[in-house]
Amino acid sequence: MTAEQLAELLPVLTAFAERRPVQYRSQYPSALFPRSDGWHTINADTTEFRVDQMNPLEWRVAPTEDTKT
Repeated sequence: MTAEQLAELLPVLTAFAERRPVQYRSQYPSALFPRSDGWHTINADTTEFRVDQMNPLEWRVAPTEDTKT
């Protein structure tokens, strides 16, 4: 992972550490991760953050009600 990639991921890592909802989706469509909207929320009880390099994922802090469009 490059410094630039880590810098992009830092807000997500911070949100995860603070137990705020984060979401992921595959960068590539598949049967398990359809690309329609495809965002999946991480269970708030999850204690391990895994970045799967075999299936590159996009990450984001889950939008709140006032930021959803």
